[in-house]
Amino acid sequence: MNIGKVALYYESTAGKSEIRTINRGDEILFSLSDVVRTIAAENRAINPSSQARAFNGLLTAHAQALESDELYSVIDNNVNESYVTQAGLFRVILRDSSPACRKFQKWVLHEVLPSIQKYGTYPPPEKNNDSEIKKLVKLLLCEIETREQSEREIKEKFVEHDNKLKLLSDGLENITSTIEGEKFYSIYEWAEVSELDLSESEFQLFFGWCLKICATENIQSKKLAESKKFDRAFSKYVLNNAIEQTLVKRK
Repeated sequence: MNIGKVALYYESTAGKSEIRTINRGDEILFSLSDVVRTIAAENRAINPSSQARAFNGLLTAHAQALESDELYSVIDNNVNESYVTQAGLFRVILRDSSPACRKFQKWVLHEVLPSIQKYGTYPPPEKNNDSEIKKLVKLLLCEIETREQSEREIKEKFVEHDNKLKLLSDGLENITSTIEGEKFYSIYEWAEVSELDLSESEFQLFFGWCLKICATENIQSKKLAESKKFDRAFSKYVLNNAIEQTLVKRK
């Protein structure tokens, strides 16, 4: 049998115990004597006054409880050693309900076997924290670059839309129909009068709707004297209809 030996170390109340294992193909076998000796030693350490069963008798009892395909004899340093399969190990540790065995069960079931199944070894390999940090930094930088690209594209769109709105605004100069004595408001003034809390993109949309309504319904707007980004004032009719269209997306 071509075997590879690996020693596992169990931290027990009685101290560190070695559990020898061997690889049999893809399967890992556990030294029966090491398992029984470890549990027995910890039971004595936990409860020194308890009557300890003779080791050889305990070992024989466990071996006799195993199925034939759960127990293998291996020559180790010219000594005939008994090794058990994972199924045999379960049978051994589940036969004993002592505190030491319950602790050993937890170690095997929650630490050793999951590590062996996932990594092929116990203890599991240490995580490379430096590598994890590098991955996180790279991910963060990618997110920042993506966000900055999006912000640049949004800014470019804003400029493009502003230029188009200015062209539309200039195109309203020839519309002259109006209601005598009607008051005109800039979109900022109307937002303040109406107590509207608008974002910059909503102001842009608001202004665009005002221009559209004026153009399609042939309604006059007024050029503001001071130079502003949104350089026209509109009637209440236009503003009311425009803001209604602007806020549709909020609903």
